[in-house]
Amino acid sequence: MQLGELQSQLSRFKKRGVSVVAISVDPLSASNKLVKRLQLSFALASDQNQKVMQAYGVQNQSTQALAIHAVFIVANNRQVIYRKVASRRPQAQELLDAIDYYYGRYPANDAANDGLSFTRAYPQNNFQTLLEIAATSELPAAIASNKSATIQLAAVAHLLKQGKTDDSIIAFRQMLNRQAKSEQREDYLRVAAYLVRAALNIPPEAIAAGKTLSTLLNELRQTRSQSSNPQHKSIELLQKSLAEHRAKITRHARQWRLSYAKAMLRSYRELVITEIPE
Repeated sequence: MQLGELQSQLSRFKKRGVSVVAISVDPLSASNKLVKRLQLSFALASDQNQKVMQAYGVQNQSTQALAIHAVFIVANNRQVIYRKVASRRPQAQELLDAIDYYYGRYPANDAANDGLSFTRAYPQNNFQTLLEIAATSELPAAIASNKSATIQLAAVAHLLKQGKTDDSIIAFRQMLNRQAKSEQREDYLRVAAYLVRAALNIPPEAIAAGKTLSTLLNELRQTRSQSSNPQHKSIELLQKSLAEHRAKITRHARQWRLSYAKAMLRSYRELVITEIPE
């Protein structure tokens, strides 16, 4: 996961009695600079001699100089209760869910999942990501009319365009703390999708694919609700069209950067849910 996102959710880990440590192969001087730049309040250790990465089996075999991205949750009895290595970076909620499940208190109701059905691992896949992004073409009016908010959003978008993911998450959190009000919670959830769409320059063909996907899903729902026969020919045709369109989206997912968009959308949404009280 991104260090900026981890910092933004740190209080939720502390609430569960969890200590957070990030480990890097960079020298201690570089780690100290990163801590200062991102205003991190958890430990960022240096594993320059690579002993830790070797012990956990996450040394990058192709370079022998870098670690494969990995996350481990270790219980007090030294049992590894969660691990994710060399795949997508997990979001904070996924890690918190694993902790709560291990200690028998899942699902826990804290600030990030009260009353909202989509907060757990949302969006779950590239299709949901594309649907959300395609449906958000402009800022909500209340945010667009706030000059200070739009200036800060532009700064967040600029950081994301530069690939400074952690910095963009920190900047987004600071903006929420300065600008957001409780009645704007839903607006800022939509802002997250707008921000990802604009900053990542999601191409027009991807947006069109998202709109077509939405249309097909709506048509299928309506047709099913109007027909008592699940094998009706029109339903079968719509299902076929939907399958073909999903296959097209899957083929273009990497080109359209949908996995990255999904990760950032989830990060920004978690921030909104955590930082803005209902």
